[in-house]
Amino acid sequence: RTGDLARYLPGGDIEYLGRNDFQVKLRGFRIELGEIEARLMKHPAVRDAVVLAQGESAEDKRLVGFVIAAERALQRQSRESVKESIQRLINDAVPDYMRLAAIVIVSGFPLSASGKIDRKSFPVVTFDEFTAQDVEPPKNALEQTLVEVWSELLGVKNIGRNAHFFNLGGHSLLTLKMVLALRRRGLFVDGYTLYQYPVLSELATQLQVSDPQETRSDMAERSMVEASAWAQLSQKEIDVLTAAIPGGLANIQDIYPLGALQQGMIYHYLTNLAGDPYVLWQIVRFRNADLLHAYVDALRGTIARHDAFRVSVHYEGLSQPVQVVWRDAELTVEELKPTMDCDDPLVILKQHCDPAMLRFDITKAPLQRCLYCYDPKRDEWVLLHLIHHMTVDHTTVEKMQQEIEAQLRSEPPAPIAPISFRQVNADLFCATGAEAQKAFFDAMLRDYEPTPAPFGAGEYLGGNAVVVEAWRPLQERLCIQIRQQAKAHGVSAAAVFHLAWAKVIACLTGCNDVVFGTVLLGRMFAGENAENIMGPFINTLPIRVRLDNLAVFECLWNAQDTLTQLVRHEQASLALAQKSVQTPGTAPLFTSLLNYRHSEVRNIPSADPFQAMNPSSINGVSYSGSMERTHYPVSVNIDDFTNDFVINAQVEQGLDPELICDYLQTALQEIVTALESAPERGIGRIHVLPTQEKDKLLWQWNQTTSDFPRQACLHTLIEEQARRTPDAIAVVFEDQVLSYVQLNQKANQLARFLREDLHVGPDTLVGVCVERSMEMVVALLAVLKAGGAYVPLDPHYPAERLDYMLHDAAPRALLSHGAVPVVVRALLDQYAMSTNVSVIDLEADVSQWSGQNSDDLHPADNGLISSHLAYVIYTSGSTGRPKGVMNQHVGVVNRLVWMQKAYRLNANDAVLQKTPFSFDVSVWEFFWPLMYGARLVVAKPEGHKDPAYLSALIQ
Repeated sequence: RTGDLARYLPGGDIEYLGRNDFQVKLRGFRIELGEIEARLMKHPAVRDAVVLAQGESAEDKRLVGFVIAAERALQRQSRESVKESIQRLINDAVPDYMRLAAIVIVSGFPLSASGKIDRKSFPVVTFDEFTAQDVEPPKNALEQTLVEVWSELLGVKNIGRNAHFFNLGGHSLLTLKMVLALRRRGLFVDGYTLYQYPVLSELATQLQVSDPQETRSDMAERSMVEASAWAQLSQKEIDVLTAAIPGGLANIQDIYPLGALQQGMIYHYLTNLAGDPYVLWQIVRFRNADLLHAYVDALRGTIARHDAFRVSVHYEGLSQPVQVVWRDAELTVEELKPTMDCDDPLVILKQHCDPAMLRFDITKAPLQRCLYCYDPKRDEWVLLHLIHHMTVDHTTVEKMQQEIEAQLRSEPPAPIAPISFRQVNADLFCATGAEAQKAFFDAMLRDYEPTPAPFGAGEYLGGNAVVVEAWRPLQERLCIQIRQQAKAHGVSAAAVFHLAWAKVIACLTGCNDVVFGTVLLGRMFAGENAENIMGPFINTLPIRVRLDNLAVFECLWNAQDTLTQLVRHEQASLALAQKSVQTPGTAPLFTSLLNYRHSEVRNIPSADPFQAMNPSSINGVSYSGSMERTHYPVSVNIDDFTNDFVINAQVEQGLDPELICDYLQTALQEIVTALESAPERGIGRIHVLPTQEKDKLLWQWNQTTSDFPRQACLHTLIEEQARRTPDAIAVVFEDQVLSYVQLNQKANQLARFLREDLHVGPDTLVGVCVERSMEMVVALLAVLKAGGAYVPLDPHYPAERLDYMLHDAAPRALLSHGAVPVVVRALLDQYAMSTNVSVIDLEADVSQWSGQNSDDLHPADNGLISSHLAYVIYTSGSTGRPKGVMNQHVGVVNRLVWMQKAYRLNANDAVLQKTPFSFDVSVWEFFWPLMYGARLVVAKPEGHKDPAYLSALIQ
């Protein structure tokens, strides 16, 4: 071993990487300290250099360069100037993860007793020194503002101008909060820009200074003016809406078109006449009826406060669907009581959660409904709260729940966001860059072949489809690893989950270029207090992940880049994206979905949502469970609770959601392990099968051991059947018939001749070149009884092929008859003369064995056992020359015993032998019926090519 580190390149060249004596791993990257030292030595002011990784823990470790400076350099410049010059050179020449946190100038290096550099004796630079040297203070007011905002949002002190937002723990939801916090300070930037410029000093150059109040006013004015054209209706359409709303025009507060997500929902609502895939439900339990009624009153108040909850959707008689905000919309609340058919109130509630029954009239606001009943077993009241997804998203549901609880605590409600979902929708409509969106999706989906549905699932779920789900909280260690590796590689945790899900789909479908749906927050450009605006902002769009011949870290960066670009088009129409790919018929662009969401409300998963108990902030109120559905057959929700992650898999009935969780969890573990130890590992080496699944596939399901007569030879089983049913018909060929005893005796006589006169024994090859006939059946059985293995030589093969097979197999004897073509017989005779073997005519030479003993031969007489050959059949030669495939008795016996267990032949059955005996299918046609007392019917020569003949023979 020399200590040199190198790697093979795809072209076969070897690339030298440096030494591996002092290799360290820092934030998931393997770093050769010697490589950095070599770069330091190139600086004219450096006489010698040593680089170490120092820090209190693995997470805190930084790279420190200890240098012995040249005397001339120190005479001309100050020590600080020399250090700054050295650090600038090295940091400009290496990737971010190899940058030096500090340069320390020393007069000499500590040495060991042997005179070598003692790396363990270098002074340790303290964490405070790291911070002081690593944090470069802001240089202007914009950078200072960013430092303050980041520090507040991220909970991190000592943020410098070189800080990286995502390395400090930033994510998409904090991105939105940062954008809004900057707007409150009169600074403007969109979320997409942050992904492009995550370093504080770079982001500061992208900030736009403006008066936030004036900007919002101008935006609102523009929205209102342009929205008049956006939602303009004819007088006839207004009359239709007025007639549909209780209270008429006086009860109509606003009218506007549907958002991107709502457009897709109404399509599925109208095409699913039974049930509705977009009805959500929540189970709430109350200690007493007073709490229940207080909760319902608080819900009514919340609906009254927010326009988005008083919306109905209309489409009949209109040129395009619209949503109407009602001034007054009464919540339907119904008590369910036991009936004669069912006295269990929980069963009654569960029936109302049946997807086949969950269908709202979306023309009636609010699109919410409450059903409740008394549970005598627990002495409590249970409420089923139904909400249509048309008016809410995950963030909205959480905010609504928080507002209801605040009212129950008698706290003043939070201020209503200064703008509404309607205004944001108008802004987005006016700002929509359809051409840019189309160009983006055209580029992302160019040359894409649609991914098959995982597990062979259907394309869409109907409204009445049954959905099963599973919850999987990830282990604490894995959660930490995901966040550490995301931070180390400068990506979001969401990118890690997207890559893992792409790998799962790739393994399930066999495609390394996959597209699936991803749910976007939809609030990046919603303006001030966007996180508090009620409404369905989320949107589902396709994301493409390529996994061909790339390293894990490359795939991760690519996933992050695609997500970053997708955020810029988060309110684009899915229909627009669909146009970028030519899918067959009405096939969807994707059939699986990943919804990565930051959640504030922590629910405890339960197999039965009616039995789960998740305490609320209100004493006596708890949440049992909830269900959010989509129309996709495979959906995965990832709840990011800041410290931990929970996977929720929803699949159509018949699939296993626990298995989905297993695959995704395994992929996550494999990916973060690779990022920690070998980020350059190929993505193809990442597995998704958990250990227990591997054991099941490789061991449990592979326990196919089955009892069968392992020691028996094929012909001995036929002999046993002949003794059981000697007079039963065994073989029929045209007008010839042989009983079992007759067939057995004829084969025994020929077998004795082969053994005694031609010296046929175990593993001796005997060529058989005959037309389909009674002689063929007798000959094959006789060769087996003699101990040999038959080699079928089809008389209709080309002479060249037969000649090759003869010389390759080198049979000891040849069996034929007068029906074979003259050319073939001449070929057999020529081979026999050149090799001194005999050609036996099964018709003309019958007198040579007709006088032989017709009793069964004993295999032990010549040492025949089941591991000896039974036959050798040649391949077609389509990939080159034909190859002889040798098959033992034990193998064919195993196969035929299995066939009998599976298909059960009996004495009343007949099997047609019509396959040329040079094909392996013919083996079971010949011998299976003879092993179990059935009748073998042999078709005439070449009869297998005549459908009319075969039909008549079968009838």
